[in-house]
Amino acid sequence: MTAYSKKYGRVCGRKAWVISKQELAKLYSSKSITQIAKEYSVSTASVWKALQRHYIVIRSKSDGLKNNWELHRSHKPEDQPNYKNGSFNDGKGYIRVLCPNHPHAIKYNGKPKYVLEHVLVWEKANNKPLLKGYIIHHLNGVRSDNRPENLVAVSSKKDHSTWTLTSLLEKRVRELDPNAKLLDFKKRNTDKVYCQGYVIVSNPQHHRAMVSGGKKRYVLEHILNWEKANNAIAPKGSIIHHLNGIKDDNRPENLTLLPSRHEHDTGTIIKLLRNRIIELEKVRGYN
Repeated sequence: MTAYSKKYGRVCGRKAWVISKQELAKLYSSKSITQIAKEYSVSTASVWKALQRHYIVIRSKSDGLKNNWELHRSHKPEDQPNYKNGSFNDGKGYIRVLCPNHPHAIKYNGKPKYVLEHVLVWEKANNKPLLKGYIIHHLNGVRSDNRPENLVAVSSKKDHSTWTLTSLLEKRVRELDPNAKLLDFKKRNTDKVYCQGYVIVSNPQHHRAMVSGGKKRYVLEHILNWEKANNAIAPKGSIIHHLNGIKDDNRPENLTLLPSRHEHDTGTIIKLLRNRIIELEKVRGYN
């Protein structure tokens, strides 16, 4: 069979690749142009022209890669390279365990089979089922670290990312840090002056001295401690946060500088708290 050239208005001497539209469409639905050409021992140009001749829409490169991945990847956890003894890492950092009868079992191939390991660990540690609408959070941010002390249940996804989570992280920091002591207001050191729970020091010359009685008098002690430890001046508008939530624990390792008050209530502080938890866990010998 010869191919007709519209450009030159005559029959070309080179033979065209003969294949029906139905057969080519079926091949192209599961294989790439290169794979088809290799299977039929023809050039990729021949396959390309056959697709055009039969008016079959040619996929873009990105669509072709996506289609190939969907067709050839395994949807079975048993076929994953990190599958071990009924559990596997789902690719998002979470560990899933084979447990078909669990109410939170996730369906694979139409059947409920696998449960998130941290759900099982939390339920066993607290001796109760996880209620609907609750979510388990990893305090140190490591999704595969399913130690009971690293897990906490919050009532909704909203609480999972707001100040509720921040307070839980601060509590975990206090538990891990043996030097963190939550002092009773009635038993505080009488040599120190407090303002809304913060320690203030007389220092009229400081650039962030607070005005009292029309004069600059006091500075927050944690600002002075941070500046001394970091040999730098805390910029105007910045805020120094106590990682364990204790306002008068002004040790340098408990203080971190945030560029603005806005970041004091966002994911930035959550990230800093997680890093502090990981540091303290290493000191305590946790893996």
